[in-house]
Amino acid sequence: KILEEVRYIANRFRCQDESEAVCSEWKFAACVVDRLCLMAFSVFTIICTIGILMSAPNFVEAVSKDFA
Repeated sequence: KILEEVRYIANRFRCQDESEAVCSEWKFAACVVDRLCLMAFSVFTIICTIGILMSAPNFVEAVSKDFA
């Protein structure tokens, strides 16, 4: 009877360790996806900002006069 209980407890700990490992892997995958989304959003925002500024009338000439 005691041996069965010890096996049950050992099995329970093994299952818990496996669950924690899977949870840890999912957290890592979520961090990777989050970082990729941040990079994509940053690049998109920078490109759109540059595009809007370049499409403004006389913006390029005003900037070139300031630096010339």
